[in-house]
Amino acid sequence: MAAAIRVHVRYFNLVRELTGSSAEDISLEVGATLGELLETLKAAYGPRFAEFLFSDKGSLNSHVRLFLNNKALINAPLSEVLTDGDTLSVFSAVAGG
Repeated sequence: MAAAIRVHVRYFNLVRELTGSSAEDISLEVGATLGELLETLKAAYGPRFAEFLFSDKGSLNSHVRLFLNNKALINAPLSEVLTDGDTLSVFSAVAGG
């Protein structure tokens, strides 16, 4: 069996509604990337979640906000390698006046 890491994923606002959960732990192979984690989540939560995350061109939608270990990922590099114990927080940008 390949070595694994656990990444804690937290969901906020609209994302919580899409997943039906506020948080979960995801097991991935050592060396897994942010992109691989997002693909795992997309497969788990279906088309609505996939449309929330990704544009038709396959890039992250501009309203998606990601924080890795409480640090904002601006123009998140999907190739970022995750490590055991990382926490990814997923938000939808909120606008208002």
